[in-house]
Amino acid sequence: MKRILFTIMISIVIISIGKTQDVYTPKKAVKAAFFDKSPALRDITPIQPQQIDNSWKDGIIENETVNLGKNKNKNTVTDPYSVQKNMGPTKTKGPIVNVNGTGNVNGVYPPDTDGEVGPNHFFQMINLSFAIYDKQGTKLYGPVANSTLWSGFPGPWSGTNDGDPIILYDELADRWVASQFAVWTSNNKYYELIAVSETGDPLGEWYRYAFEFDDFPDYPKLSVWTDGYYATFHMFSGNYLGMAAVAFERDKMLIGDSDAQMIYFGEYGTRFGYLPADIDGVAPPPGTPCNFIGINFNSNQNMEVWKMQPDWDNTANSTYTYVTSLNTAAFNSSISGIPQPGTSMQLDAFSNVLMFRLPFRNFGTHHSIVANHAVKVGGITGIRWYELRDEGTGWEIYQEGTYQPDNEHRWLGSIAMGADGSIALGYSVSSSTTYPSIRYTGQTPGAPLNEMNVAEIELVAGLSSQTGINRWGDYSCMTPDPSEDGVFWFTTEFMKSSGWGTRISSFDFDALQPPTAFAGEDETICSNTLFETSPSAFFYSSVHWETSGDGIFQNANILEAKYLRGNNDIANGGVTLTLTAYGFEPGWEASDDIFLTINDEPEANAGQNFTILSNEVAMLEGLAENYSSVEWSTNGDGAFNNSALLDAIYTPGANDISSGQVQLTLTAYPIEPCEEDDSDNLSLTIDLFSGMSDSRQNEFHVNINPNPSKGIFSLEVSGNSADIFSIKVNNLMGEEVYSSTLKRQGDFTENLDLTNLPQGIYILDLKADKFSKSAKIIIE
Repeated sequence: MKRILFTIMISIVIISIGKTQDVYTPKKAVKAAFFDKSPALRDITPIQPQQIDNSWKDGIIENETVNLGKNKNKNTVTDPYSVQKNMGPTKTKGPIVNVNGTGNVNGVYPPDTDGEVGPNHFFQMINLSFAIYDKQGTKLYGPVANSTLWSGFPGPWSGTNDGDPIILYDELADRWVASQFAVWTSNNKYYELIAVSETGDPLGEWYRYAFEFDDFPDYPKLSVWTDGYYATFHMFSGNYLGMAAVAFERDKMLIGDSDAQMIYFGEYGTRFGYLPADIDGVAPPPGTPCNFIGINFNSNQNMEVWKMQPDWDNTANSTYTYVTSLNTAAFNSSISGIPQPGTSMQLDAFSNVLMFRLPFRNFGTHHSIVANHAVKVGGITGIRWYELRDEGTGWEIYQEGTYQPDNEHRWLGSIAMGADGSIALGYSVSSSTTYPSIRYTGQTPGAPLNEMNVAEIELVAGLSSQTGINRWGDYSCMTPDPSEDGVFWFTTEFMKSSGWGTRISSFDFDALQPPTAFAGEDETICSNTLFETSPSAFFYSSVHWETSGDGIFQNANILEAKYLRGNNDIANGGVTLTLTAYGFEPGWEASDDIFLTINDEPEANAGQNFTILSNEVAMLEGLAENYSSVEWSTNGDGAFNNSALLDAIYTPGANDISSGQVQLTLTAYPIEPCEEDDSDNLSLTIDLFSGMSDSRQNEFHVNINPNPSKGIFSLEVSGNSADIFSIKVNNLMGEEVYSSTLKRQGDFTENLDLTNLPQGIYILDLKADKFSKSAKIIIE
């Protein structure tokens, strides 16, 4: 246990004796104003995320939750023992899952990133949207608007999607608990919407509740306890009214009882940024009250502990009671902002609240709670963290520390404790030389007290600075995996190359391992597509992509890189992309390749316009490239022998002949995954004169008489200067049924005997040197 000087101990006793035992009764207790049971989430028509203007919120409270948190206390850290100036020496293997979460699909700031892990799922909610993943990081559902979960739930909030969401996994009951407030309503009331899944399947049915408030319940923070779902709110009615502490009737909400109640305590004007304890792992003994903890940032900096004991049978007997005040090591939480590279815009430090969550653990011999908030030491922002313990004699600060190992600013943390007593701390990182990024550290069991002994690991590096607005995060979330001891999941925001994004990561504190790299499966793309890689890598400190071609990676040093193919890549039909992952020790690296096949878009060329006689057929000579299939079509009434052939034969219809012209279109369809087809037209002129003529090649002339006939045709050739002619006859299926060769020069007449062929239409091809004629002949 942390050693505390005897004089400090005496002062604590004096403070405790001097403090009256404050006991409060509820301001009100009400039943849910609205209730229903939803269809299975997987069967609800998704409401797609939309760009939303939430400026109405500024009109109500003008972001007072942020403004009220501006601490005027200028204390500096006076206990150097609590400030950690070096990174921990224990190297660990790094992230297990490390994927992008939902980005800014709604055009809002900040993201209010929250996420919870269950036995089979990770459920992420941001300000106005959510998505559900499996535990390999594969997206199963979403992103959709948060209002999808309340779609069809009747009430005065209908059609709104107001935000400040919380998602919890109730591992005591294998249920999910999701919430958001409803502010933009038709009756000028405010609501906290809470949905509890009927089973452990988040894609199944949900019990939906709406609890009514007379004033604006900002910054809701919920937790799971044995006898209730607990929450704190910052209440506003023009001005700040104070903090409210609330309990929701968990037992009834788990079974879908419409009579579930809310017990409301408040408002406490001098309290701000308090949190209710949230159970991880084993439940505490029956009757153990839920503790609420906060810090008096603007006065003595003491950590206050309160407890709530609801009586659901007689709500008037419920109490909210002051427990104790704990002295913290002195700190300065007056932080003007967090710097970024290349801009004077500083990010909001959100420093005067305890950061979500307030995790509770029952270890049998003692109970533990961990907490964190941002502080400033020597002009640099760091994370002050605490472990509180109750060994049966009341809560005390067992250990505390300020994690500030260098000149990078760290803030917006979230902390959790594993079943083995390990502690994980995740946070945002930024400075004048580091874009807003995500990192974590931790403390392993048996490590020295007051120290994060795990070497810091970067989950994702920022790629740009946020300009135009200083709002950042509001909250993040670290949660232990309920089915994998020692594994933690963390989600928060970072800056992508353009705008903010979120990250979902899992990790443990197992020993350092060499990296692994998997570039993904070989893929095929269309040449007009930006290729988004689907790789995986583990236990790496950095990655790098290379190409064998002439394309460009938008950022070759991130795992999910995007590749723009080059012209040579297309000409070669593909390119090899190589992913290299570098480990946490010198010389540790792993590489893997992917071959990217590149299909070009199709091109169609119907050929030149030409003329035929009315008794002829059109011998088409289409060309196409990069196609899976082709098809001829007409705006007339003729017919193709086979419209899927480039050299199809077109027989004009009566309307074609009557109009003297028809348009023929050749369409080339793409090879997957290309999606756009290509078309080209030619104009076919139909000459009503008898005999044969070809406007493209007029070196000799041919007449066929009679046509139709019983099979005997007379070929009259004039204007001939060739020596050798070839004659071929094909049926309409393109099959050759007759051929012969003639040695002729000058004008001549030749009889053609086709009486052995069945009745039908045939195509006669007459060729001499490089010139040719084609005509339709009919055997009656």
